[in-house]
This record gives sequence, structure tokens and C-alpha cells, in this order.
Amino acid sequence: MYRLVINNRLVMTTIKILSSLYKKNMFVNEIIDQTSSDRSFVIKTLRTLEKGKFITSINNKSHKQKKVKQLSQLGQELANLVYSIQNFNEKYDRLAQLIDEYKKLDEEIEKFKKNERKDKSSRFVNRNPLEIKPKEYKISERLLTEKLRIKDWTTEEISYYYECQEGLYYTDIFLHEGTVKILLHKFISILDNFDLNVVAREILNQIIIQIFQAKLSNIVTNIHVRYTTSLKKKYKNNKINYSQYYPNFNYEPLDYIDKLRFPFSLSVMETVENMMICYLNLLKPSKEIIELKLKAIKNDIKNAPSYEINDEYINRERLMMSSRCLTNAYAEYLNSN
Repeated sequence: MYRLVINNRLVMTTIKILSSLYKKNMFVNEIIDQTSSDRSFVIKTLRTLEKGKFITSINNKSHKQKKVKQLSQLGQELANLVYSIQNFNEKYDRLAQLIDEYKKLDEEIEKFKKNERKDKSSRFVNRNPLEIKPKEYKISERLLTEKLRIKDWTTEEISYYYECQEGLYYTDIFLHEGTVKILLHKFISILDNFDLNVVAREILNQIIIQIFQAKLSNIVTNIHVRYTTSLKKKYKNNKINYSQYYPNFNYEPLDYIDKLRFPFSLSVMETVENMMICYLNLLKPSKEIIELKLKAIKNDIKNAPSYEINDEYINRERLMMSSRCLTNAYAEYLNSN
């Protein structure tokens, strides 16, 4: 019985080859130039992919004695998925930088607050002759405002700072969790729609394992490392029940993005919006569904009260602020598909 040994190097080279051929058909030498300097290993991987029927060789019109490699229908399906994941990951790197950037800002502000709490020589200071406020709210709040203004936050956006920060957290967690569910559907679809041989199944299985491992690891690692400080504020004795933040896959893939209605500042919104668009391109919902989503958001805004009633009802202005990033992403997806 034929048994193919798939190692991590072969998986990585396979992904690079699929990504290269996804853009255009190529000669072997072109693939080697874009993949690896180890010519013999790239050729070996190409042969393996041909055995798995991911790629085929066709005659070149300009050079009849030379053949170019092209993706089969199976290869095209897998390459499209790999390309979408890579695009998502690239946009996520920027989101991760942004989250860490604001985490450092929080840590800086928290140091000021601790120092202010320690200094009890005078609990109250005058901001102006007509206003008296606790000292702990003076320097730290002013510093936060100054730092955010440098990042081009408006006064209104600054008032929503902590909700925006929470939105970044949920964008990270929800879109990763939703991506795992989308990928599961996509891989099952490939298994259902193609008659895979042994080689194809082995390659596909290893790609699935590598991608899922990275996604799940990212979710769990981020909860423990990136969000520990902010989560501790919600629990007594600094004891966090992390299990409630682990993936539970309760929602449908489109629900994960539809829940991301947070008042993102304009300086943050571009990064979040790019992530949302990549997620939608991976999911590929129909235009009709997205049009219904946009219509529902517009109706919610229209029917929202013009003033604040209580915590259960969000006023129209606040709802518009919280929905603008999502509506932009939906509209951009419609325009590009």
C-alpha cells in the first residue's frame, strides 16, 4: 500500500506553490524562483502535487517543447482557500499590532492611576475655580486624552475609548472563531465534491491540521497573554474563568461579524474594516443576504430613540457610531463582488 510521508516542509512548500499558481500558470523554473532555492525538493513537491491531482502540465503556445504547470479544478479550490487565509492573516497582523499598541497605552495610564492613588496628601485638587474633582481623575485622564488626540481621535471618539477597545478584543476572538468554522465547512465541501486519491487526502489533511492548529492556538494564546490584564478587572481576586472565552462555535459564521457593532474610532476603523472584508471574502455570503443585513441595520438606526432612555436602549447617534465600521465593510464587499 502506498504511503506518503508528509512533513511540515512539504506542507509549506505546497502552500507556496499553490499560492504562486493561483496568480498565473508558470514554468518549473519560475515556481522554483518564487518558492525555494532547493530545486530538487521543489520538483519533488511538484510531482507529489501532480500525483494528488492538484496540478497538471500543459503545452505552452510560445515554447512547444516546454510545459507549464497549472492548477486543476481541485487545486484551484484549495489554492483559493489558502490565498484567502493568507490575506486574512496579513490583515490580522495589523490588528494584533493595534491591540498591543492600545494595551501598552492602558498600562501606561494604569501606572499614573496607581501613583495618583498612592498620593493621598490631598485627595481633591482644583481644575478651575468653579470645579473640584478627585485627584485620581486628573492626570491619567488628561494623559489618555492627549495620547488619543495624537492618534487623531475626536472628542466624541475619546468618550467611547473603552468600548472601542472592547470591540478590538471581540474582533480578534470572534473573527478567529468564525474562521475556524468557515474553514471546517470549506474543507468538508472539498471532501464531498472531489474524488480524492490517497496522496490528495494526505496533503489536504496536513494542510487542515496546520491551519486549524494555528487558528486555535492564536485564540487561546491571545486570551491568556494579550487580554489577561483587562480581563482581571472583571473578576475578584484576579481569578479568571478563561473557559467562558474559549471557542464554543454557538454562532453561524455570518453572526460572528454581525455582532461586531462597536464605536471604533476612524484611526482604528480602517484596520478592523479590512479584517471584516477579508472575513467576508473567505465566507462568500450571497449579495442578497448582505443587502438584507444592511437594510436591517438602517431600520435599527431609524427606529432607535433620538435620546438616551436607559441602558437597554441605545440612542440613534450611538447606534450609528457603533454600526459604521460594519456597514462600510458590508458595502465594500457588495461593491467588490
